[in-house]
Amino acid sequence: MGMEDKQLAGTWLTNLHVLRVMVSEVLEGNCPLPELDSSLTYSQVNLLKLVQRGCDEEQGWSLRKLARYMQVSLPAVSKNIGRLTPLGFLEVKSDSQDGRKRRVRITERGVQALASFEQCCAERMGMLMGFGAGSKLDEWNASLETMVEVLMRLCREGHVPGLACDCPDGAAHDPVAHAPDCPARRYLHHLDPG
Repeated sequence: MGMEDKQLAGTWLTNLHVLRVMVSEVLEGNCPLPELDSSLTYSQVNLLKLVQRGCDEEQGWSLRKLARYMQVSLPAVSKNIGRLTPLGFLEVKSDSQDGRKRRVRITERGVQALASFEQCCAERMGMLMGFGAGSKLDEWNASLETMVEVLMRLCREGHVPGLACDCPDGAAHDPVAHAPDCPARRYLHHLDPG
């Protein structure tokens, strides 16, 4: 790789970082929920969506399984749940078969919060379309899908420690096509259709 290529790659990474931060903050971040006297961050919304979607156990997510699925530490999940529980968005109860385990479920108030958040995002997206972004979405999506495929290839070929993915090439944008224990799924879990 020549010096010019390194500079271009550095600029690309910088732009991706700025895009990630701005999308998170401007389009999805900290949507106020006046009727619930609160606000939600994007990471909190992702957690609520995941808990709402549920898992394969009737009593809801165990904290350990939730942390494993999201590929974050148990204290990190507990901290996020600890912020959402007092607001009434999540409830944590003891497992009926093993009192040492705790299970987390979304509340009706949490479902309302997700709906309000989606409305806030839709309003912000509507404003973005009003600025002329709509005519460029096809082109932007094609570029972003290509980037995802290239980054997933790095994972599939074992170049990224901790993110080795041996799922098929076509799995790049399809979380269901990734194995349940594939570490790359943590980036795609919000796309799960369930």
